[in-house]
Amino acid sequence: MESSTQAKCLTDSDTNQAEQQFLKLTQLGGAAALGIMFAFIASIESVNPRVVFSFNWLVPVGFFGGGGFVWWVLGRIFTSAADPESRGGSKRKPLFWMIFFCFLIAGLTIAGFAWSLREIPVDRMRDVIIGNAIAIWVVGFGCLLVWNLIQYFEENSAAAEKRFNQDHGIEPSDRD
Repeated sequence: MESSTQAKCLTDSDTNQAEQQFLKLTQLGGAAALGIMFAFIASIESVNPRVVFSFNWLVPVGFFGGGGFVWWVLGRIFTSAADPESRGGSKRKPLFWMIFFCFLIAGLTIAGFAWSLREIPVDRMRDVIIGNAIAIWVVGFGCLLVWNLIQYFEENSAAAEKRFNQDHGIEPSDRD
């Protein structure tokens, strides 16, 4: 009972501030996670015949450069989505920034894959490419299954909520 009273006491400015803090946390978390990933990938010196890691100048560049770039892109996405009319100084829609980010990350992934193939003997190259194609297909199929599962849960959740509201006489406008 007390928590519902406290939730009703929140003003729009409190909610707006909480949302802004959550977006900053998301931006920081995304930038840190991808910065660590870029630094980890930069630390890989050799993969054939065994994996060798080294701390070189690319590690901090990958962490700070990659993390800073992700921070900037997420800031563009959040800023352009916050106010669709003024876009907070960004002239592009959030969809542009998301597509830009996805294509850039995909390009970097392909470039990293191609770079790692430099040490593979030519007679084994075909086997490696076929194995990676199969792995990409399996991962893509798994992503499709997860996406379909999420869609299924969302549809059932909406139907169950509608049924609950009808059973208890709750009008859609009474929910707030």
